[in-house]
Amino acid sequence: TTYTAKYVIKTIAPTVLISGQVITCSADYGKALGKSHEDITVTTYYDCNKVQVRSLNPVDNGANIQKTVNADGSVTQTITCPANSDTARYDLITSTNSAASITCQKDTGVYSPMFLARCDVTTPFTGADGKEKISLKGYPNLKPCSSTHSSAVGEWSIANMRKKMFSTTDTLCGMDKVVYCLKKNLCTIDEEKSGCTVDHDADKLILSYAVKFNEPVWSFADKDKYIAVSGRIRFWECSETYSKRRR
Repeated sequence: TTYTAKYVIKTIAPTVLISGQVITCSADYGKALGKSHEDITVTTYYDCNKVQVRSLNPVDNGANIQKTVNADGSVTQTITCPANSDTARYDLITSTNSAASITCQKDTGVYSPMFLARCDVTTPFTGADGKEKISLKGYPNLKPCSSTHSSAVGEWSIANMRKKMFSTTDTLCGMDKVVYCLKKNLCTIDEEKSGCTVDHDADKLILSYAVKFNEPVWSFADKDKYIAVSGRIRFWECSETYSKRRR
């Protein structure tokens, strides 16, 4: 008498095969004798834990990358930008081949999209500066702010010209009469970076002005607006007297 038994077996959970690993199947028939015939379909999967993660984000900019191993064997990587602060603001920049989250599927072994997105950082402007150049060709005997010309004395000396520029009490002269942020009390004069010189070759007076913003300014447009001037920085016929003869 011949008895035939048919068995169908399957794995309880997917198996990740290592390259070169030998697969062994065994059956226990007890005391019975017989032959076994098996048709086996083996599906191999990539180990996404070993797949390189590529990112467009700069190294060490404070972004956090979180790895999640999913139940189906896939692996997801997610990037989170740092929180905004008084000194930096962050925006997540994505593209056609980058995203905030990318996933590696076990049957492909590659991440999709290819790259993690990047965190773009913006830092604020804390100040600004500008220059005003004034031709002196019509005044051959007057060179205000010159360090060598004999006329740069009294109210035209470097020291007194700086006093005119920085004055907040003179009703006619000074930076605060024409520089937008000074007029609106949005900044203060940076005296260390401001002053005047003479370009004798070009025969021009150069007034350099710099300011420190009271609050950080985040856009180029606002920065340019703050440092804009509504006219010339006046240094002649002032309301106050600057006649001390000092070079």
